Amino acid sequence: LLIGPSLVYGGGRFGSLGRVLAALVTSPPAQLYLKSTLAIASVSSSSTAGILEKVFLAPPVDVDALARVVAAGAVGAIDPATLPPRLQDFFDINGKPTTYAELPFIDGTAEIERVDRLLGART
Repeated sequence: LLIGPSLVYGGGRFGSLGRVLAALVTSPPAQLYLKSTLAIASVSSSSTAGILEKVFLAPPVDVDALARVVAAGAVGAIDPATLPPRLQDFFDINGKPTTYAELPFIDGTAEIERVDRLLGART
């Protein structure tokens, strides 16, 4: 199981900064910028166009939610069938297509929070 968080906050470190950053990157101006950039990138021949904006404007994840998901993954409590397929269509440094192994992958704050909610619903 692979887990790909963005910036992690909480646990006594960056608590208020994480909440401020989350409010900033989810604000209407930031979302408008992201959506317009991704719309322009959608006409690109590269499937990775706009990925930099997605990374920089990704909301941070709370350390407690991440810890619950990591712990559940470690004990096999996450059903891989409930996860979306791993993103593909990336290119190596030589410009050749590369394919990643189809491993269960929880990518980003929204997916970590979704899995955390699913885990909470089971208890």
